[in-house]
Amino acid sequence: RRCQALAFLKMATAWGLLLCALVLSECVCARAQKEPEEDLLLLDDVDLNAHVASGAPLQSHPRSRRLMEQCRRRRVLSGQTAPDPASIAESAMDPSSSSGSISRRLSSQLCQLCPEWSSWSDCSASCGGGTQRGRSPYCGTVDFPCNTFPCPVDCQVSGWSGWGGCSVGCGGGVQYSTRSVTVNQVGTGAACPSLTRSQSCNTWVCPVDCQVSVWSGWGSCSVTCGSGT
Repeated sequence: RRCQALAFLKMATAWGLLLCALVLSECVCARAQKEPEEDLLLLDDVDLNAHVASGAPLQSHPRSRRLMEQCRRRRVLSGQTAPDPASIAESAMDPSSSSGSISRRLSSQLCQLCPEWSSWSDCSASCGGGTQRGRSPYCGTVDFPCNTFPCPVDCQVSGWSGWGGCSVGCGGGVQYSTRSVTVNQVGTGAACPSLTRSQSCNTWVCPVDCQVSVWSGWGSCSVTCGSGT
């Protein structure tokens, strides 16, 4: 019984340690997700330059290290490959990689690795192409194009022309009137109406002259003498 009690105690202790490890892991992850983001653009260039000039690596600068770790953690939590701080620092220190200060080059590197945007503004235009401002802790504030589709324009037409000539002089014909497009339809604007209309004309009966045959031959006289017809 004593051995059974010891075995049970060991099993309970193992399960307890495992449970503690799981709880601790969840707490660490929750803390990492809730940790406030720092803004890379608030880095002091003078402080960074002095740090680098002293011979210290860029990734050892307190703010730079926190920002790199923040980006690394975000990528790991989203299932992506964690970036190497040394390679990020090397690119940021290379003037040929991009123009600007060290902090600006570091911003460019982290912006490519962690381009997560938030705080989107409304588009400046509902159609026809506007700008929408987004913000990222690494990329700063950037304007993006939005609502680039053309604005709808209703079709507009001129007034009707006068009626054209009738197709026939009598007996019922057709004559036409037209109009033209002055403003073309764009996008979901109203479509153009019909540009041609017609009406009946000269509907009266055409005049027809009476026509007769030629005279027949003369018939026999009504009497044989004494003047007949």
